Amino acid sequence: MKKLAVSLLLAVLPLAAGAADMTTAPAEVEKAVAEEISRPFPVGFPNSANAAHFTGDSYVYPMASSNGVSTANVTFYDGAHTWWHIHRNTDQILIAGSGIGYVQIEGQPPIRMKEGDVVVVPAGKRHWHGAAPGRTFQHISITRKGQNVSTEWISPVENSLYDSLK
Repeated sequence: MKKLAVSLLLAVLPLAAGAADMTTAPAEVEKAVAEEISRPFPVGFPNSANAAHFTGDSYVYPMASSNGVSTANVTFYDGAHTWWHIHRNTDQILIAGSGIGYVQIEGQPPIRMKEGDVVVVPAGKRHWHGAAPGRTFQHISITRKGQNVSTEWISPVENSLYDSLK
């Protein structure tokens, strides 16, 4: 269904734009549509609740919240990533959906994540995660919720560290 809607969009965009060539959409539209098709989960809503602790644009799509577990898809655009932070009294499971990203637990080298990769960040460990420089990245975040569960935001990731990643 999604691919049919996208195909129809590509077919009518040149008409709507008054284009003489009725067979192609503008390159930037084709790129945006191709990226959207490749994403396994919806982008969601602006991540305004955490914007002060993220670089760049990020979006969150709440997937499920049941029996003390919260699951959400997070989309990081154009190199967006979190600050260093700690989850108190809960592990965080990160499952890469699309694109290329990184997660780093303090004292360990950054881990490059691609579709299907899974990283478990133990409770109480300082870490950060997000898109690779200049890339878009989606991951599913799974955490426990409840009393005494919190996130402590610490500081931005050092530019020299982040800029050294590919």
